[in-house]
Parts: sequence; C-alpha cells; structure tokens
Amino acid sequence: MNYSTATSDNKIVAIENKYSITMEEATALTGIGINTIRHICDKDGVQHNFLLMVGKKRLIKRVYFLQYLDNLEFLSCS
Repeated sequence: MNYSTATSDNKIVAIENKYSITMEEATALTGIGINTIRHICDKDGVQHNFLLMVGKKRLIKRVYFLQYLDNLEFLSCS
C-alpha cells in the first residue's frame, strides 16, 4: 500500500515512515473501521502502549499498533 499524507510544510511522508498516525490513517493502513479502532482505544482501564495523547488528539504509534494486532486472534467491538 502506498498511502501517504502531507505535513504542514507540504512535504509528503509515506505512512511506513511515520512514527505516529491518525485514526483515519490507521483505518486506511489496516482495513479496520474507524469505530472499531476508537473502541479499541477507549477500553476502560486498559492502557495501550500504542496510544499517544497530544492534548485531546489521539495518535497511534504505528509499529506498536501493528504489533498489538499481530498478537490478536480475534477482534470484537463488544
């Protein structure tokens, strides 16, 4: 997949070169719906090493998120 985004100075950065990604980029990267990704991040009492809070904005540490998904056998929104 050749997914990339523009930065504030209009440089194009390929998603595989980014340390953190938005939830929308995580959706494009993994094929998992945005609501499911939000649900994973919002689980009460669970601290994920892939979640990075910047003020109120939630960013996802790409490598750690992919490792988290690699260790799952089943993903549920309930």
